[in-house]
Amino acid sequence: MHVCIQCREVFETTDADRALLIRLDAPEPVVCPTCSMKRKFAFRNERTLYTGACALCTKNTLSMFYPDSKYTVYCVECINSDRWDPLFFGQDIDFSRPFFEQFGELLKRVPRAALLTAQCENSDYVNYTYYTKNSYLSFGGNFMEDCLYCNLAQKCKQCTDTDFALDSELCYECVGIQNCYSCRYVYDSQSCHTSEFLKDCADCSDCFLCCNAKHKSYCFMNKQYAKEEYEKKVGEFKQKSLTEQIELFEKFILNFPRRCHYNYNSEGCTGEYIAKSKDCTDCYGMIEGENCRHVHTGFPKLRDSMRCCYAGENAELIYECLGTGADSQNIKWCIVAVEKCFNIEYSEFCSTSSSNLFGCSGLKQKEYCILNKQYSKDDFFSLREKLVEHMKKTGEWGETFDPSISPFGYNETVAMDCYPMTKAEARAQGYNWRDDMPVNSGKETVVQGRIPEDIHAIDESICKEILACEKTGKNYRITKQELAFYKRFNIPLPRLHPEERHKERMKRRNPFILHHRQCMCDQSGHDHANRCPVEFETAYTLDRQETVFCWACYQKEIA
Repeated sequence: MHVCIQCREVFETTDADRALLIRLDAPEPVVCPTCSMKRKFAFRNERTLYTGACALCTKNTLSMFYPDSKYTVYCVECINSDRWDPLFFGQDIDFSRPFFEQFGELLKRVPRAALLTAQCENSDYVNYTYYTKNSYLSFGGNFMEDCLYCNLAQKCKQCTDTDFALDSELCYECVGIQNCYSCRYVYDSQSCHTSEFLKDCADCSDCFLCCNAKHKSYCFMNKQYAKEEYEKKVGEFKQKSLTEQIELFEKFILNFPRRCHYNYNSEGCTGEYIAKSKDCTDCYGMIEGENCRHVHTGFPKLRDSMRCCYAGENAELIYECLGTGADSQNIKWCIVAVEKCFNIEYSEFCSTSSSNLFGCSGLKQKEYCILNKQYSKDDFFSLREKLVEHMKKTGEWGETFDPSISPFGYNETVAMDCYPMTKAEARAQGYNWRDDMPVNSGKETVVQGRIPEDIHAIDESICKEILACEKTGKNYRITKQELAFYKRFNIPLPRLHPEERHKERMKRRNPFILHHRQCMCDQSGHDHANRCPVEFETAYTLDRQETVFCWACYQKEIA
């Protein structure tokens, strides 16, 4: 057992952890898995955007960096150009000083990308986004088209206000969906079509206000109807205001048991949102992973990796990293290593086909470099060995990056989404905090109460107005693309700022911490007398309102 140096909580390094650490050639960690994830997330700002001038071409650009952050920031075009050489910023190793101190100085000198995007068309307001077209204020997604206000949407088209979605189209206010079409307010569901207000449903079409439904059509409140009667029921329900509809849905789904986890076709796995994986422990958002531990968001076929997040397809031996590209191998203590990178340690934003780097930033297709300085192969390995010994003496070897060297405030980053903390709590744990977040308020030109509920009573003049969030007072606008989507699907204009809508959707995602619980099933016919004795690890805390069943009892209940 260990005491985390960050939060002082006790955590365990298991024999299985040690076996993987030996393969990774890494020492036992000194921070718990949760603090490890917080530290990495604190280096990823997806959604807090500013405007500023590119330090190279001087053009005005959108940026994830605060204008006075003391970092050199290049626009996307300049960062990818040959107008600068990251080796120019190389520096010698000073063995009289801590490595993190030297690395932090390098980070302030090497230019940074204002946004992380590639192959995006007509999608200026996106970040950590690739191969995307005609999308707006969408983050962390790939292969999106005509998507608005989405988060971690992959291969999606014409979706709005939808998070954690895969292969879906024409969806609105959905969370945790796959292969869904024309859905609204659908959560943790797969292969559903032309449906609204669903929770944990699969292969359903033309269903409304249902929970735990599988292979159903024309169901309203989990009851089967003929098509005409179903349409009548739905029509009557839609006479209620949207707020009433949502409130009734929330009450309705509390009548149904929840599965202890949302894992599918997986063997020997613990965590949440795991599919087609094997031997993945304490993992969240995994697809086709194998032998992974404490991983958050692992793309298909991640193997033999530990304590990493946003790890790319076919990656292997990834440890304590935030964002690694496809086909990368043996990447440790890094922030963003893009595609086909090998043997990289303690580096950030190094890209395609780079290998054998230590303490580097912004390098492209380079090898045998330390602190952005080029060495011969023999000198590199000799210096690396010496530097590792130096870091062992300073207590830095095996440590994740200290959160104080992050260029972002904790409240600007994904960390705040996944592990919310107050300013005092974040400061006490050594994180930065941004006091002057970008907020516009008091400039509204229209009163929310005067905006018609009927979307068809609103014309394009609304796109010239400034609205105010009913909850926070923050100002926001409606785009023409957005208005057209609402009119097409008869959706009222949103009354909340996009960030508030995102926060509300995040509440529908189970947290990334497991708790030990016993199945709550006490139904006869489930192969147990009285209460089911099965115990499990689940994201549902004991104080939650939901009734939580083990997987076997859940399957019997929905059969």
